[in-house]
Amino acid sequence: MIINDSYVDDILHSCETISETYSKINATDEILKEGGFQIKQWVISGHHDMTEDVKVIDTEVEKVLGMIWEPKEDQFSFKFDKRMVLSQVASLYDPLGLLTPFTVQCKLLLRKLITLKREQDGVEQTLGWDDPIPDDVYGEWDGTHSAQLLAAKSRIAPLRQMTIPRLELCAAVLASRLRKTIEKESRFVVERVFHLVDSQIVRSQIQKESHGFETFVATRIAEIQTHTDPSEWWWVASDDNAADCATRPQHPLSLRSDSVWQKGPEYLTLPVEEWPISQPYVRGLPDRNGTSLSCKTESNQNTKQSLIDIESFSSYEKMINTTAIVLSICKKKTFHNILQNITSENLRKQNITG
Repeated sequence: MIINDSYVDDILHSCETISETYSKINATDEILKEGGFQIKQWVISGHHDMTEDVKVIDTEVEKVLGMIWEPKEDQFSFKFDKRMVLSQVASLYDPLGLLTPFTVQCKLLLRKLITLKREQDGVEQTLGWDDPIPDDVYGEWDGTHSAQLLAAKSRIAPLRQMTIPRLELCAAVLASRLRKTIEKESRFVVERVFHLVDSQIVRSQIQKESHGFETFVATRIAEIQTHTDPSEWWWVASDDNAADCATRPQHPLSLRSDSVWQKGPEYLTLPVEEWPISQPYVRGLPDRNGTSLSCKTESNQNTKQSLIDIESFSSYEKMINTTAIVLSICKKKTFHNILQNITSENLRKQNITG
């Protein structure tokens, strides 16, 4: 902990339990004491009782590596004020002026902050150096989002005929596998994941339990749900789906660095709230498991005699049980738990009408 988690004069470390925390604090104090060093104070996150054996202070706010830390809730935040903006602008070193188109924007924003006024207690005042920056100005300083192709994977459809929803589902499986590989092999800290598909059927299938589908679809839905969360899947129109570029041949010149394939659709540079995506749900999905029953009635007087062939049974009891099963299936419209659905009421009906 001392070697790996020391930053200048701070030690930042995470533990699973409060007992482990105090154990490491005591061990660290003993090691540093041998070298003549002493920790001034310790701060532990969360709500818990203090111990007299360890110098733990109870504080609402601490400053850690330039960030504001609230130990009680274990939350980090930034104080974005005029002083920080000035520091950022002044840190840009551009003696040849090659960054002038960018630095001029920074200077204009800084000038806007210096001249910006706000009303406080009925009096108009200039924005102080330590006052938080208004949200509208913060949006200008924060800039825009960007998008860049990181990796891609595609497969051609098999020669055997498959339905479009099944092909789209196979593509979703490929996307989930690629996502797993990227998370495993890269060092990116992923804040949020969006899986965009232009098939409402596939997105709806992923929201359902896999055991409700036929084997082909069920196994693929199960794999997708293993690697991803169903809530991460969104529907987007085909015209706004950059992945469609991988489904049809493209000329190399159309894959330049500024192409839709490399940068994605323009909406990816906007806030997520402005993306043309949604999470619709389709009912009556294909490849579902189920049994359909249909009953046909006729006004023929001999209908009762034709439903059950009495001559086919060796005993009266077998005929009654079989008839009860048939009535139970017709009533409940399912073959599930057939034998359990045989009731004394059904048996009585057979004795009355037989």
